[in-house]
Amino acid sequence: MLRGIRKKKGVSEIVGYVLLVSLAVVMGGVLYAWLSSWIPKDIPDCPEGTSLMVKEQSYDCQTQTLYLTLANNGRFGIGGYFIKATESPSQKVATTDISQLLNDSFGDAFKFPPSSIVMGDANNNTFVPNSEVQNIFNLETIGQIYSIEIIPARWQTEDNRLRFVACGEDSILKQEVNASCT
Repeated sequence: MLRGIRKKKGVSEIVGYVLLVSLAVVMGGVLYAWLSSWIPKDIPDCPEGTSLMVKEQSYDCQTQTLYLTLANNGRFGIGGYFIKATESPSQKVATTDISQLLNDSFGDAFKFPPSSIVMGDANNNTFVPNSEVQNIFNLETIGQIYSIEIIPARWQTEDNRLRFVACGEDSILKQEVNASCT
């Protein structure tokens, strides 16, 4: 008599484990389908031919100020840019965000979160081809920099929403900063 009850308990435990694993797999599938609907299918990017160049740059060691003249040498208007710097000569990747160190009293640009600089009017690509802008950065809080990396950005309508889109790898500008501070 006891032997028959034990067999039924063993079978019901196995059925319970199978149901538990099945429920976990089904919940994982539903969660994956729901979360994948939140990820955009296409990454927004700037049109080919969007480009910036550093026309002039200088670094004043005494005041720790970077003077930067940018030119739009592309075929499309630009709304702004992201700028990062390296703080040592051996550093390969620019990681220090200096956009928030833009001098507010100079130029036609302003800081725009997150970590970018917008030129002209917000929500508009006012930095047209063949134009120039000079920006001044007060780098007293971080000291000397050795190189900068600039990524152009544009205002674009994606899925009926206006977005500030960073341009792809083809548009990234890397520039050594000429400074001989001692």
